Amino acid sequence: MASSSSSFGLAAAKAALRKDMKKVLKGMSEQSRAEQSAAVARKVLSSGEYRVAKGVAIYLSMKDEVDTFEIMKDVFRQVNISPSSSLFLYKQQRSTASLLATFQGGVSSFR
Repeated sequence: MASSSSSFGLAAAKAALRKDMKKVLKGMSEQSRAEQSAAVARKVLSSGEYRVAKGVAIYLSMKDEVDTFEIMKDVFRQVNISPSSSLFLYKQQRSTASLLATFQGGVSSFR
């Protein structure tokens, strides 16, 4: 019984956090979003984990979110260079993540 009540508490906390973050993101200026998007891209692209990864899963960013385009561009470049690299592209809709496409060593597969 404690497990289901703790799951409910976690779900409620996650819902509240999502609601709060949505407000913060909507209130962010375009300039601030662009600056933060660039900072996130720099951090990801320079990380050791990213540089040695054989596969990367990334979500398409929505209008009010940090822009993932620069990261996706770099992954596409890597996938086209290295046959052992893979990109898994996802789209989040409400509470469901959908795999839209995979790109492996220059070969793409759309769903």
